[in-house]
Amino acid sequence: MTVATGNLIDFNMIAAKITRIYIFLRRMVRSEDAGVDFGLWKSFIKADLICPLDLHSGRVARRPGLLTRKHDDWQATEVLTFNLRTFDPSDPVKYDFAYTGMV
Repeated sequence: MTVATGNLIDFNMIAAKITRIYIFLRRMVRSEDAGVDFGLWKSFIKADLICPLDLHSGRVARRPGLLTRKHDDWQATEVLTFNLRTFDPSDPVKYDFAYTGMV
């Protein structure tokens, strides 16, 4: 919390909670045979999902050039999702595990 600037909200904590929400949405909307995603919510469209972004996934996404922004913020999330849509516009979030699994 940055008390010196008068901000009483810890934005890092909010970002972490938003990332968890996007991971939850991914699990509930997408379905796959590997059993990682449940696919229980059939009324949602996979193409509308946003790729979850945290410190690790942001760092890994920068290696192959999927992300060029230096900060892991909302704009970076939009850029990453946009770049993943070039591979598969109907399901861009399916690449989440592939690029975060790179070491």
